[in-house]
Amino acid sequence: MHHIFPKVSVFLSLLFFLAGPTGGNFPLCTALKPASAQAAESDKANWKQKWEETVAAAKKEGNLTVYTTAGGADVRKTSAAFTEKYGIKVDVLSARGPELVQKMEAQHRAGKNEVDVIIAGGTNLVFQMKPKGYLDKLDETLILPEVTDPKAWISGAIPYIDKEHYAANIVASFARPLIRNTNLVKEGEISSYKDLLKPRWTGKIVLSDPSIPGSSNSMMGVLAAVWGVEGTKEFLRQLTKQELAITRDLRQQVEWVARGKYEIGLGTHGATVAEFIKLGAAVYPVTVVEGGEITSMSYGLGLVNKRPNPHAAAVFANWVLSREGHAALVRNAGMPGSRVDGPREGIPPIFFPQRGEKFFFNMEEDFRRQTAMLKVAAEILSPVLK
Repeated sequence: MHHIFPKVSVFLSLLFFLAGPTGGNFPLCTALKPASAQAAESDKANWKQKWEETVAAAKKEGNLTVYTTAGGADVRKTSAAFTEKYGIKVDVLSARGPELVQKMEAQHRAGKNEVDVIIAGGTNLVFQMKPKGYLDKLDETLILPEVTDPKAWISGAIPYIDKEHYAANIVASFARPLIRNTNLVKEGEISSYKDLLKPRWTGKIVLSDPSIPGSSNSMMGVLAAVWGVEGTKEFLRQLTKQELAITRDLRQQVEWVARGKYEIGLGTHGATVAEFIKLGAAVYPVTVVEGGEITSMSYGLGLVNKRPNPHAAAVFANWVLSREGHAALVRNAGMPGSRVDGPREGIPPIFFPQRGEKFFFNMEEDFRRQTAMLKVAAEILSPVLK
C-alpha cells in the first residue's frame, strides 16, 4: 500500500481534508505582492474574456448531453442546478460502463456523436474510452481560476486521474466496498477481508461481479496492492467456497443486504450505499485493516471528442469543478468532494479516511493493476459465474 505525499502543500491539504474546515483564515504572509500587478490584471482580463465568450457560445448551443455510470438521480439534480444558472438544458443518460462504451462505439462508427460529457469511474474513462480516442484533454477547457488553482484541491493539484489529463476526479471518497446489515452483523465482527472466509459467513455474502470494470474490480486492485496478485488469487479461491451470490445489479446488491437476504455485501458501489444510508436503510460500510483508496467512485469527469456542443460542455466542466457546482454534486451524491472547500454536512463520516487508516489516491497506475485483475477474477470465479 502506498501513500502519496509529494509536496508539503499536499500534506497540508490532506490535514484540511481529514480535520474539516476550521472557519479560520490565516494568510502566511500578507506583505507579499505579485511581481507585476499589471500582468496579473492582464491575466484576469484574459480569463474573464475567454469565459464570457465561452458562456455566450454555450447559450447559443442551448443544450448538452451527459452520460454517466454514477447515480442518475444525483447527476440529474446537479444538472438542474446548472440549467437554472445558465439556461442550458442537460439530458442525462445513466448506465453501466460497458453499455456506455458500446453506445459511444456505435456513434463513432456512424460518425455522429450524441454525447458531450462523461461522468464515470476512472477505469471506464482511462482504460475504456481514452484508448479508443473518445475523449479530449481537459487542460485547455478549464478556464475559471478557482478551478485551475492547485490550492483548491485536496491533492495539491487539479485532480487529474491520468498523466495526459483526459479525466479528473470530482469526488474523492474513501472507498469502502464491504458493507454489513447493521441488524444482523455487529460492529467490529469483521475487521479484515480475510474474516469473510470464516464458516460464519457461508451463504451470507453477495458479491458484485469483479470480472467487469466497476467497484468490485477496484476492490480487487486494492487487495492486489496490499497482498500482491498471488495473495489476492488465493483469497478469491477461498472466497468461491463460501457459496457466494454474484450480481451485476449494484442497486439490487445493496437492497438485498438492507433487507437481510444477505448479511454482507462485497464490492459494493459507494454512491449507491450512500443513497441507502441517507434513506435510513440498515446498511453501513465496514472498516478493514487492509485500508483502501481515495477515489472518484463513478464521479470522474471526461469531455467527449468531437462533441456536438463543445462550448456548453466546457461551461459544464468548469462549473462542476467550481466551488458551486462541485458542492451541488457532492451534496447530491452524498460523497466527499475533491475540493478543499467541499461540503461535509450530510455526508456519512465513514466515507472520509479516519486518522491512522492506510490509504492512497487512486491514479492511473492503480487502474492498470485493476485492469489486470479483471482476467484474474474471471478465471477464478468462472465456475461460480456460469
